[in-house]
Formats: sequence, structure tokens, C-alpha cells
Amino acid sequence: ALATDTLDATAQTTVANADVAVVVVGLTAEDEGEYIPLFPGGADREDLNLSAEHVALIEQVRAVQPRVVVLVEGGSAVVMDPWITDVPAAMMIWYPGQSGGTAVAEALWGDLNPSGKLPLSIPTDGGQLPLFDNVSTDITYSDLHGYWHLEAVGATPRFAFGHGVSYTTFALENLSAPASTGANAPWARRSSSPSPFSPRRRTACPRAPTRSTSPASRASGTTSM
Repeated sequence: ALATDTLDATAQTTVANADVAVVVVGLTAEDEGEYIPLFPGGADREDLNLSAEHVALIEQVRAVQPRVVVLVEGGSAVVMDPWITDVPAAMMIWYPGQSGGTAVAEALWGDLNPSGKLPLSIPTDGGQLPLFDNVSTDITYSDLHGYWHLEAVGATPRFAFGHGVSYTTFALENLSAPASTGANAPWARRSSSPSPFSPRRRTACPRAPTRSTSPASRASGTTSM
């Protein structure tokens, strides 16, 4: 393991000779965090990008090692362009907690199947989203934000709301939905039988997008099965 944000000649040789390089990047207390009196730190992010140092680290590793997995830590969307197109794999691990290392290792080794789905959309760049003002004390936004905004303006994000891949493929069979959910029911129930094509035990977490004509339920756009 190399605990560094830059690679010297020795580190480059180590990375080049490895079977695969796992690069951990993401947000720190200097990027975002809650303000707590008597403790330093706490601020809003200025943009959705990784730090220049972390982007440079990914590029350095990729230059000497073709087999790269990038793990991104953070509590919200992180723009992954342009480096995402140059690496074979990336995983958003959020803030995984004290047992996060074990959980991530099990996912990387295939002991468990990544089955989570994004609860947000990751844009190709911050310009796809409404202007973010972290200075003003009073600012008004419409209800079109996040994936609602991307859909309204016809923008294609890098990873859409609900995106998620795994180590196998699943067939969704016996899909069903009620003919009517009632005028006051914002949610539609859908049932299915996921069938994995894999010799090992795998799980899936399908998401079924729904749309309601009720203004009160516009913020609730999907449900999970």
C-alpha cells in the first residue's frame, strides 16, 4: 500500500509491477463537512470535482498501470470526467465507516456482488446543473434540480439516477404493475423475479422509475423493488 497523493520513481515501479492498482480518492474535511464550534473545518464544496491532486494521481497511476480501479469516497456526487474514460473500473464507496475497508475488499474480490444503485445523478460537469451559490444568504431554486433538471434540459449525465452494475447479469421476469394506483397514491407497486446468470450467489436491487401527475409527489420519482 502506498499512502501518497504523488508517485515518485520508486512508487511508479511498484505500481507498474502490481497485478492491479486500486486508487482511493475523494473528499476530505477540507472539501466539505459540518461546522462544529471549537473544532476546525466545516464548509460547502465549491464545485463537484475531485481535487487537482487526486485527478493527477489517477493519471499518474494509469500512465504506468493499465489495470486500475478507482474508489471514490464522498457524501454526494463527484464529477468523474474526464478520467473515468481512461480507467477500466470505478466504484463510488461514499463514506463507508470503520468496516468500509472490509466491505470494499469483499466487493473487489467478488465475495459479494455490488448491487447498489445511485440515489442521484452524476453529471459530466457542474455546468449541467443549476448554478450553485454557496455565498449568498438568500437564493431561490425551482423544484427542477438534480435528475429532474437534467431531464428537463435534455442533458445526459455521466451516470444517471439508479445506475449500478454488478458482476453478473439478471433477467427480470414476471413484471407486473396495477392498472391504477388511485388518484391520491403517488407510488406504484411493481413486482418481479430477478434471475441471476451466475454460478455464485448474487443479489440485485432493481429500481423501477415511476412518474406521477400529482404536483405534491413530483419529488418522489422512483421506487425500489
